[in-house]
Amino acid sequence: TGGELQSTSASGMQIAGTTTLDGAANPGAIGLDGVLLVGIGDTLVVDGEIDAGLGNSATIEVNGGLLRVGRAGADSVLLAPGAHAPPAGQPHGVVQLDGGASILAGLDGSSALNNTWTIRGQGQLGNGGLHLTNEAAGTIDAEGGGTLEVNLGGAAALLNLGLLRASAGGTLQLDSNIQQVG
Repeated sequence: TGGELQSTSASGMQIAGTTTLDGAANPGAIGLDGVLLVGIGDTLVVDGEIDAGLGNSATIEVNGGLLRVGRAGADSVLLAPGAHAPPAGQPHGVVQLDGGASILAGLDGSSALNNTWTIRGQGQLGNGGLHLTNEAAGTIDAEGGGTLEVNLGGAAALLNLGLLRASAGGTLQLDSNIQQVG
């Protein structure tokens, strides 16, 4: 693989400014174990394949920052399961959006995200520029009393093979077309 980011601390790792995880470069995917925090004003750029690492305990927590898919036109990102099955009832990995200012978006309208993780919380998913496939193992969950807005932009549709839901008082606001498969 392309390496492993691992944190055993409860507070995890925090990026500063703009940081890129490039799982597209040789030799390949990047594994993530633990929590990676994207705070207010910070940007985490992901490209290629990001795996839920060896421990399947990956969490990217976006707390007022930006998680951006792609570095150049027509980039594709796969949030992939790790090498080992997670404990029963647990997701392979989590993208946690903590509040309305938290954004998961593409670089532009040609950016694509294939999701097998759980994307949950409150904020913006797409922000007008993302192609999104929620794979069979993927979950998109508006939770925590706020709104998770899905706005992929233009004619882009969310291709859903997994689970879309609102829980724990959350509102899932769908501003994009949904293509349900299966």
